[in-house]
Amino acid sequence: MASASLTQTVISEITAGAREQTAGIDQVNTAVAEMDTMTQQNAAMVNQSASLAATMHENARLLDELMSTFVLGDAPAYSTATPRAPSRSALPAPSSAMSRPADPKPQPRKREKESEEEWATF
Repeated sequence: MASASLTQTVISEITAGAREQTAGIDQVNTAVAEMDTMTQQNAAMVNQSASLAATMHENARLLDELMSTFVLGDAPAYSTATPRAPSRSALPAPSSAMSRPADPKPQPRKREKESEEEWATF
């Protein structure tokens, strides 16, 4: 009788273990299904981003084309070339005016009457 009781205990433990395994497998399946859903959503967002990037590229090309028609004064027409930062050797040397201190005396302001006369002759 002791062996039947022992067998019953072992079978109960096996059954409890199987139930826990089933619950664990269900949790894993749920997690995999959620990850699959997120992966599909990410793929959709990537496709949408690629489509928007293509649209922005086309809009930028059209804007560049439109801007190329403008000319400002003596300046050449708008250039589609990408501007580059000047190299250090191409930068002008600091002028001596930048290195000397500012004049401590402010320049006197023109009187209002003189200013009006200038505008009258203009």
